Amino acid sequence: MVFSSGVPLWLNDTCPPRLAGAKSPGEKSRYETSLNLTTKRFLELLSQSPDGVVDLNWAAEVLKVQKRRIYDITNVLEGIQLITKKSKNHIQWLGSQATVGAPGRHRLLEKELRELQAAERQLDDLIQMCTVQLRLLTEDPASQQYPLLLGPRPRVPSLTRPTAAYVTCQDLRSIVDPAEQMVMVIKAPPETQLQVSDPAEAFQVSVRSTQGPIDVFLCPEDSSGVCSPVKSPFKAPAEDSSPSHSQARASLLLPPAQEVNMPLLPGEQ
Repeated sequence: MVFSSGVPLWLNDTCPPRLAGAKSPGEKSRYETSLNLTTKRFLELLSQSPDGVVDLNWAAEVLKVQKRRIYDITNVLEGIQLITKKSKNHIQWLGSQATVGAPGRHRLLEKELRELQAAERQLDDLIQMCTVQLRLLTEDPASQQYPLLLGPRPRVPSLTRPTAAYVTCQDLRSIVDPAEQMVMVIKAPPETQLQVSDPAEAFQVSVRSTQGPIDVFLCPEDSSGVCSPVKSPFKAPAEDSSPSHSQARASLLLPPAQEVNMPLLPGEQ
């Protein structure tokens, strides 16, 4: 370097030398090449791998760092048993599976969530439709010809409601497939227990109640027929001439606290 009229001149270079601490435009900052940031980016590559296996040469190219920096990271992760050497220049993640293949599982969970939300909306629509249909049915004048008793034979007139909506045996028979199946209708009080045996064995239906009588009807195959009651194998006990008001009224078909066992043939319902 020589001075001409007080101005420094460089003989071997056309540009002045780089000052200490200055960085060229293409050189990365110290933060960008820090081990902390490189480790985070390396873990991101691991999370994107479906099976948790990563090629170290490929990782060094993607992260644009020296391979020895990748080795610094893998040595620490292997020391704390988060990764293992799969083969030469290949490692596999052994840590929590929540971080391996996370993007793929995230998309799968989002799809499942959308399907559940669609099913929930469909159920809400069905509930709303059933609510409207039930209200229209109870408000239909044709369904209000006869009083419907609320509870077990109330004696107070205020406990009755003017409606007579019902389902006939013919309605039940029309939805049976195949049509020749046996259809039985059970009219039982609340908390009635219904047990069905294993279909692989002798098919049997058991109905038991301690709250009141159980009535069982057989729907005829003929659409014009009338439902006939099924006779109970138990005899109804003779009622006291002056029963108390809290005593359950015995049915002509089945007395209270009795059990009905109905063996059915295979294919019957």
